[in-house]
Amino acid sequence: MQDVSGVIQGTGQLEMKNEAKMEPIEACPTAIPADLVFLIEEFSRAQQSNFQHVVNFLKTTISSLSIHPDVVRIGLVFYMGTQLALESMNLEKIASYPPWKHVIPLESFLQLNVVGSKIKNQLCPEISGKRASVSGMSSALQEGCVYIEKVGIYFLIDGSDSIHQDDFLKMKVFMNEVIKMFHIGPDRVQFGVFQYSDEISSQFTLSQHATVAGLKVAIDGIQQNGGGTMTGQALGSMMQVFADTARSNVPWYLIIITDGKSMDPAAEVVEALRGDGVTIYAIRVRDANTIELQEIAEDRMFFVNDFDSLKAIQQEVVQGICSSETCKNRKADIIFLMDASEYISPKDFEKMNSNPQEEFRLNRYSSNVDIHRTISDVKQINDGTYTGKALNFTLPFFGSSRGGRPSVHQYLIVITDGVARDNVAIPAKALRDRNIIVFAIGVGEAKYSQLLEITNDQSKVYYEEKFESLLNLEKKILYQVCIPQGCNVDLSVGIDLSTPTRQVQQRLQGLLPELMQELVMLSNISCGVPGQTKVVLRYLVPGSKGQLIFDLGFEKYSDETIQKFLIHQAASSNHMDVDFLQSLGDSAIRLSSAKVKVLLVFTDGLDEDLERLKEISELLCSKVNCRALPHAT
Repeated sequence: MQDVSGVIQGTGQLEMKNEAKMEPIEACPTAIPADLVFLIEEFSRAQQSNFQHVVNFLKTTISSLSIHPDVVRIGLVFYMGTQLALESMNLEKIASYPPWKHVIPLESFLQLNVVGSKIKNQLCPEISGKRASVSGMSSALQEGCVYIEKVGIYFLIDGSDSIHQDDFLKMKVFMNEVIKMFHIGPDRVQFGVFQYSDEISSQFTLSQHATVAGLKVAIDGIQQNGGGTMTGQALGSMMQVFADTARSNVPWYLIIITDGKSMDPAAEVVEALRGDGVTIYAIRVRDANTIELQEIAEDRMFFVNDFDSLKAIQQEVVQGICSSETCKNRKADIIFLMDASEYISPKDFEKMNSNPQEEFRLNRYSSNVDIHRTISDVKQINDGTYTGKALNFTLPFFGSSRGGRPSVHQYLIVITDGVARDNVAIPAKALRDRNIIVFAIGVGEAKYSQLLEITNDQSKVYYEEKFESLLNLEKKILYQVCIPQGCNVDLSVGIDLSTPTRQVQQRLQGLLPELMQELVMLSNISCGVPGQTKVVLRYLVPGSKGQLIFDLGFEKYSDETIQKFLIHQAASSNHMDVDFLQSLGDSAIRLSSAKVKVLLVFTDGLDEDLERLKEISELLCSKVNCRALPHAT
């Protein structure tokens, strides 16, 4: 920290006697691992006062973070500019995807504290929560897409001269990543690919490849044709392609990827495709015509500035398709609980208190039109934020006497931008104990820790800085509502070996994989809800101060993961005491998103008073299903 500050101080040649002090940013000593790079525009001599503001901003921001050589995992890029510096479109080309979240236009350098707050929101776990890994999110998405039955999906890819050979390769990588998310088969999801430029050519049709491996070989073998960009002609040809090759009475999807403006009109053929029941997704790369692609795909258009960013939208495209299919014929009761307190401006209230009031019950309206009209007429209450009281008020509305249907999945979606003045944990637990699935959306000043108290599930907590961003959550929440819930069991495993020996380690290497496989295969357990039971495993090694020094997240059985776990466990020094048990228990509860949470602890003996351990064990067992099993040595 001292070294960084010295470098920054050395860059500030001009000391301002009456400089405006920047508001201090609240300290974040537990920032998540990140590589944070500042790219600063060159300043002329006449702009030295602005440069000093930047220096102050850097010092203030860095002082709020915990600087350490080991905290180097995630890279974030923020490009900052004033209104006079660069046009917004240029900033969007520089910033990471999505640009609406990473471009920060400012009117003055005096507003740089806005950027500092945004950085803190990105890096501080108490605000952002523990971020799910990309692999974890992909796994969850894949599990949801497994429930899709018969669907036909065609890729229509631009192979014209405007696309560089390396970029064409990235399109193929994108297609391979998408197909891996689905259950491929002659009676399940089928994929085909057509390439277009001056002419359209078939690479392979829907029924040609019935496995992911076969599709990958076919996609990898596609060669770029070159030529012009005749998008309208290509779309017109796809009408006959679907008619000739797709199964009848099966949903049809078309994903078009292009980087240029079409040389021919496409509007009429697009309407005909939609009339035939084809749902179109359009991906615009670089200089493709936005208006043209919006006509083609409406709200299913995605824009990226380069082909490298295709991987950033992969999950959004897949999520959109899976949501559309899994939501069909889905029965659910959904109640929105909106914060209408005095802290939300009337303008922000339109985009998304101490005395909660009913706006309408679950069985009052039966059409989207009536619901939309009533939501538009909702009035703001303008009082304090008493979320706990509001949660209590909401519970009876899920009962049959108030229009609820306890026999179907029930959801509560809470939207707030403030900190509750009352307890939220107890009323939220009462809702969850009734099998009501709770989502919490925080905006602005909302605290992540309080949102997590409401849901008790990290995957159901969302945070946005501005109310304008709420629209971007729609598809994510819709996907979670629509996928079958089933029965998930999260099993966390910890081991205490106060006196480890080579013999004990060898026995563990042989016995632990066998035991974990048997636990994963258990079939006679249930969460009390319909659906398949799924057990996933998480291996935890606490450090001397209670922090986790090994944690790869919940995953299916993996012998490789178990061996990594045992290596880290052998290198650590743990004791079966209150701190060890508390660390494991808190992690098992906090990091799990399942209805059933199990903590499995192996120990070679107690290292603390039995009564104290019992107290901690009872406290943990009130929250999760835990069993302490002695490990014989």
